[in-house]
Amino acid sequence: MATFVPTAAVVGDVTFVGTVLGAVVAAVAVFTSLTLATFVTTLLSHSRLLRVRCVGSARSLPTILRLAIRGTRYEVSDNLLPMPRDDGLLKIGISQCLLGAEVRYDGGHKRNSFIVDLLGPYFSWVPVCPEVEAGMGVPREAVSLRSSEGGPRVVGSETGTDHTEALERFTVQKLEDLAGVPLRGYVLKSGSPSCGKAVPVEGAEPAPGLFAQALRKRFPSLPVVEETELADSAGRQNFAERVFAYDRQQNFFTSQRSIGQLVMSHAQVKLQLEAHRPGLHDEVAETFKQANGLSYEELGARYLAAMMKALEEPATPAGHFAVLKTIFEGVRKNVEPAVQKELARALQDYRQGNVPLAVPLTLLRHYVRVQENPFFNSQTYLEPEPKELLLRITV
Repeated sequence: MATFVPTAAVVGDVTFVGTVLGAVVAAVAVFTSLTLATFVTTLLSHSRLLRVRCVGSARSLPTILRLAIRGTRYEVSDNLLPMPRDDGLLKIGISQCLLGAEVRYDGGHKRNSFIVDLLGPYFSWVPVCPEVEAGMGVPREAVSLRSSEGGPRVVGSETGTDHTEALERFTVQKLEDLAGVPLRGYVLKSGSPSCGKAVPVEGAEPAPGLFAQALRKRFPSLPVVEETELADSAGRQNFAERVFAYDRQQNFFTSQRSIGQLVMSHAQVKLQLEAHRPGLHDEVAETFKQANGLSYEELGARYLAAMMKALEEPATPAGHFAVLKTIFEGVRKNVEPAVQKELARALQDYRQGNVPLAVPLTLLRHYVRVQENPFFNSQTYLEPEPKELLLRITV
């Protein structure tokens, strides 16, 4: 079956993937009186490899679809935080063995199919194997962490050969190189004496691997996970959200140089943070009370650390529903009663677990754009990075 080339797809101003045939099926669904939620669910389920941007003042789904196919655009107001873009894949550091490279001590690998097959199309991997790049070779003696007065040492499990200094020299140079990439996240191999976040230590409590510890110290706000944290959809969605939030914030810092603009930009993440926990937005805002006497760079670093720490707390279905309801209350008075009922039904379907988050988000986002609501239009919650939304749908 013929398909379009695999570029990003936006229908109803939301990104997703599917076949051209699926898009036609969805179009038929629209004209056969399916509900709004059913239409969006159908489209999310069946569309593949089609990119159309639907933006405009449509008030019916048939019109929305026609505008989508024509490529009509919304007029989006200027916002301080950079919004979705398609100028290249974000760079994610990764333990090389997870990509299938045979770099482990025994000449094997730890290929992770989810990382390679599903995340791979959306990120540009920056593979690193500290032990190989430090000159330890393949195959090599297995190593482990052993306690000492100066901290854990990396030693051969059989011979006791100490590889700590070689790994430290490599790590210093490698992290300097990675600072120029720039990275937007990192996936580490769990249990690795060099890369694990919590590795058994002979004679002491578990500790981070040598490279992992230095990575966190050099890039304290960078989203970092082990591959085991991506084993479920909640962990994958949280990592994706943090990666794109980190990218947005870093882009902000390169384009804005004002503490006032930083404070103003914080308003744009209100709904995103509230989906994680009510009051979280205000907690992060406490950072600004420390502004007196701080340079822009110092305050920016503290704000970024607080923001990324807050996002580590997973968003919950209840949190999403509360935010969606807030948006619904903001748009309902300006839509017809029939549309109000359909939107309310989509929210309840999500609350009951019958449809994914993308369904009510898609519908509400459209009417927010139509009504040109300045507050909702500025929210990152309704303007997620297209690839982030794609991951929410497909993972």
